[in-house]
Amino acid sequence: MFISTDEVHLYFISLDPSGDRREKLASLLSEDEIIRANRYHFPQHKRRFLVARGCLREILGSYLAISPEKIEFIYSERGKPSINYQLQFNLSHSEEMAICGLTLTAPIGVDLEKMREVKDLDSLTKRFFCAREHELVEKSAEKEKLFFQLWTAKEAYLKAVGTGISGGLDRVEVGLNPLKLDNVAGEWQLWTAAIGDNYRATVVIEGSDRVIKTFGLSDL
Repeated sequence: MFISTDEVHLYFISLDPSGDRREKLASLLSEDEIIRANRYHFPQHKRRFLVARGCLREILGSYLAISPEKIEFIYSERGKPSINYQLQFNLSHSEEMAICGLTLTAPIGVDLEKMREVKDLDSLTKRFFCAREHELVEKSAEKEKLFFQLWTAKEAYLKAVGTGISGGLDRVEVGLNPLKLDNVAGEWQLWTAAIGDNYRATVVIEGSDRVIKTFGLSDL
């Protein structure tokens, strides 16, 4: 696969493939990844991790023109994986779906969440959202829908800059119509979409005017 500097490639991945497919994906993982997978208590969590990481290796291998099992990940102090190539990537999964985003050189963060009823929504928005965002959710007729739109934008940005949610969700203010980041340094492009009836995905890329292209694993 080829990606140009003005493109963002997104892959949507099912985490519940057939048994044979699962075995093939698991065979691509490193010993360290297998150890991490075995730490999961519930079988479905282990399966989702194995499938997501195996698919990530297949995607990266296609762009780098190397065998997926030969890819070596480097981890930051906060655990964000990268590779010793220009290609930038980020992965997120929720329940039975994952999203992988790639750019040639620009930092990228992705977040995927399964939309659901949220208990203690009011206390969550007070804790993690700024006052304006909390008020927007409180007044919305579709509270959960707006909550996940804002949450995924915040988390995707924090993943792009490498801090993860420990960087402070409440420090990232999201504007609507159009969706944008209001109080962060630099220029960032946002893309968001409802995936099917149950998922919300948001992608944050450093820079602007990049072309978003979506793919499936069958396109590799």
